[in-house]
Amino acid sequence: MTQMMGLICVVQYAFAAVALETLGHQSPRGFATFPEAAMSLLQILLNADGTTMAREAVHKARPATIVIFIGYYAIAVLVVVNLVTALMIEFYRASLAENVEKREARQSEITRQVQDLLREMEVVENLGFEVAGSKETGIERLREKFLGRGQADVVDEELLRQVQKEVPLRDLLSLHRSKSGSNFAGSNPTTPGSGVH
Repeated sequence: MTQMMGLICVVQYAFAAVALETLGHQSPRGFATFPEAAMSLLQILLNADGTTMAREAVHKARPATIVIFIGYYAIAVLVVVNLVTALMIEFYRASLAENVEKREARQSEITRQVQDLLREMEVVENLGFEVAGSKETGIERLREKFLGRGQADVVDEELLRQVQKEVPLRDLLSLHRSKSGSNFAGSNPTTPGSGVH
């Protein structure tokens, strides 16, 4: 946007200098000094009574000076204003694309969270607990049941190693089969050291 404004200023400056050089010595209204010439051309650009000033300047000077106004109008109005409009449309499109990307990212995050919740609920249900309520209640009840109230985040590694040594894998598989009703290990339960790693 600043580049477009800079281009408008350069075009404005160049044509104001040409208009002052061509029309300033005959001193028509609006072209006697450089600031007046720049303001008159700005009025033509904005269509604010600029055509009457241009017509008056052409009548007081030579008729060939109309080329200055036609050139200015063609470059400044048709090209620069159209470029500014195109830039605004491009910025709007980029903003719209960014909003769509944010919406899709948010939707995929929600989908991922729902899938995680469903997996957690399935684990809780497979362990024999009813899931009634939000994710926190089922998971927190499961943690409290295994670890005790207030110790949900503390796991004693030594205790886990001791349980692993004392409880054979066969008993854990039997417990899982009886709770879930599935037989994922086949007819013969897998024992430690039987080739499954």
